[in-house]
Amino acid sequence: MATVYKAMNISEVINRMDSNSPLRYEERERWEQLYTPSGRKDIDRMVSTFYKKTAGYKALFGGHSGNGKTTELSRFRCHPRILQKFFIIDFDVNQLLNPNDLEVVELLLVTYVEIRAHAEQKEIRIPAELSKRFTQIEEFFRSRLRVSQETSGVLGLKVNLFNVLRADAQFRKVIREEYRPRLDEITRILDDILLTLTAHHDERIPLIVIDGMDQMSVEKAAKLFSSDAPYVGLIKNASMLLTVPISVIHSPVAALAQKVFGAINTFKNIRLTDQFGEIDEEALANRQILRGFVLKRMDTALIDEKALDMAVHYSGGVFRTLVDLISNAAVNADVDQVERINERHVKDAANEMKIAKSRTLMRRHWEILQEVHENKQLSSNADTDTWRTLLQGLYALEYTNGDEWYDLNPLLLESLERFKSLTLPAEKKLIDPNKA
Repeated sequence: MATVYKAMNISEVINRMDSNSPLRYEERERWEQLYTPSGRKDIDRMVSTFYKKTAGYKALFGGHSGNGKTTELSRFRCHPRILQKFFIIDFDVNQLLNPNDLEVVELLLVTYVEIRAHAEQKEIRIPAELSKRFTQIEEFFRSRLRVSQETSGVLGLKVNLFNVLRADAQFRKVIREEYRPRLDEITRILDDILLTLTAHHDERIPLIVIDGMDQMSVEKAAKLFSSDAPYVGLIKNASMLLTVPISVIHSPVAALAQKVFGAINTFKNIRLTDQFGEIDEEALANRQILRGFVLKRMDTALIDEKALDMAVHYSGGVFRTLVDLISNAAVNADVDQVERINERHVKDAANEMKIAKSRTLMRRHWEILQEVHENKQLSSNADTDTWRTLLQGLYALEYTNGDEWYDLNPLLLESLERFKSLTLPAEKKLIDPNKA
C-alpha cells in the first residue's frame, strides 16, 4: 500500500511540515505526491548548459536560503540528459560539516572521501600506485581518528571523519595545518581517481554536486569563493555544481568566483507582488503555486482560506518560511484544541518569527531596510558586509520583474512601521521594535 504524505489532521501537519526535510527526487513516491512546479526555468537552463559543455565545466547555484534550491537540485541530478552524460557524486555539507566554520581544506577532503566511497561502493579496482597515494593522504587523519585501514574501509572512515570534523573545532584546526600545504597533492589525487572512475562508467563524466554551501557564514564564504577558489578549480576531470550563499553573489567576491566557476546561476524568490506592491497576473499565479504547495501537504479542511492567504503573504515567496509558518500555526491550533488553522493562529506564528528576526537588528539596519522598502533597491547607505548580512539572514529579499528589485521581508513590515514612529537611542544599542 502506498504511503500517503498529505496530512489529514493537525498532529500530522506539525510532524510533516518540516523545513529541514527537503523534497528529493530519489524518494519517488513522496516526490510524485508533493512536488509543486514553481514555474522557474533556472534548472532547465542549467541542464542544457551542463549537457552542452565539455568535461570540467563548473558553475555556482545561489539564492536565498529556503527558496527551493535543494529540491530543484534534486530534479537537476535526476534529469535524463544529466544522467545520460554524467555519473553523479553528490553530498550536502550541512549534513557532513559545520557550514559556519568551513574552509577549502575540509571541502576538498570530504570530496576526496566521497569519491573514494563511490569507488568502494561500485567495487571499482584502483591501480596499486594510486592506492599507495591514498594511504599517504589518509595516514594522518586515520591515526588521529584511530581508524585503521584493516578494520575500517573508506565507508567506516567516512562516518568517523565527518562526525569529528563537524563537531570538533580543534580537530579542524589540526587538519587544516596538516593538509593546507598539501592541497595541490590532494587535487591531483582527486583528478586521478576521477579518471579511473570514468573508465568504469562507460566514459560518462563525473559530476560533483555539492549542496548546503549557501548556509556558510559570510566571512568563511568570502574566503572560500575568492582566494581559495582556485584550489577547487584544479579539479579538471569532473564537472562541478556548488551552491553558493547569496552574500557572495552580492559582493566583489562574485567576480573572483566567476574566474573559476564560469557562471553564477541565481535562483530568485517567487514574487507575490510587482515592485509597486500590486498583485499582477504573474504574482497572482505565484500565490496559487504557493497555495498548491501547502494543499498538497495538508487537507483543505485543516486551514481557513484567509489563513492560508495570510501565510502565503508573510512567506515573501520563500518556501521554507511558508512551511515554518504553517507548522507553527498548526501548533497554535493544537494548543487551542481545534483541528483547523485560522487567521489568528497564522498571525501569532508570524509574530513569533518576526520577534526572533527583529531582536538582532540595530538602528542602522532598520534605516537600511526602510530605504530598501521604499525604493526597492539596494541601499546606497549600506556597506557590503551589512548588505551581505541582511540578504543572508532573509531580512531583505530579492526578486525579478523584468528588472531585479528588492524588498523588506514581509514578516518585518509592522516592526519597520513601529521603528519609523520611534525616537531611537544611540546607534549601537540593540533595538526591538516589538517591545517598544
